Amino acid sequence: AMAWKQKLGWIAAILATCITVVGVTGTLVLRSSRFHGYLLAQIEKQASATAGTEVRVQDFAFQLRRLTADVYGITVRGSQPAPASPLVQVEHLKIRLKIVSLLRKKVDLREMVFRHPVVNLQVRKDGTTNLPIIPKSNGNTSTSLFDLGIQHVLLECGEVYYNDAKTLLDADLHDLQFEINAAPIGKSYD
Repeated sequence: AMAWKQKLGWIAAILATCITVVGVTGTLVLRSSRFHGYLLAQIEKQASATAGTEVRVQDFAFQLRRLTADVYGITVRGSQPAPASPLVQVEHLKIRLKIVSLLRKKVDLREMVFRHPVVNLQVRKDGTTNLPIIPKSNGNTSTSLFDLGIQHVLLECGEVYYNDAKTLLDADLHDLQFEINAAPIGKSYD
């Protein structure tokens, strides 16, 4: 009986050591600048593919305990070439998530805070805009880009330029529900 207790003790000690080593290694990898750069490139790649245009991000930070992501220096290009003003620029975006159900893997957005968002929308006389061309979907139905219920949205120091006419924008919205759809043809939003 004593031999089994000793073996169980050794197994527990080995498991604890392995878990500690994996935890320390994982923390070091997650905090390494190389891994951070890799994640940043993946975020830009996925965001660009979803938006159908170039998306750049200067930096980001995750706080796993608070389920919070901070994204800095977001630039979204429109359909115009690079010397033109970007379609959207956001100085800082904070996103807070809320776990609704672990079993169903359901996570909702609790809060979105946009600090100094700048939107530059150009509508030409022929009706064309600087909005990006939407990537084609495989099906015949519209693609839902957003179908969200957000408890709190805050826009601070926002600016909207419509054909170069400036409008200031500040908003504090609670229990916001919105849906944006992209048509499968790739030329309109609903």
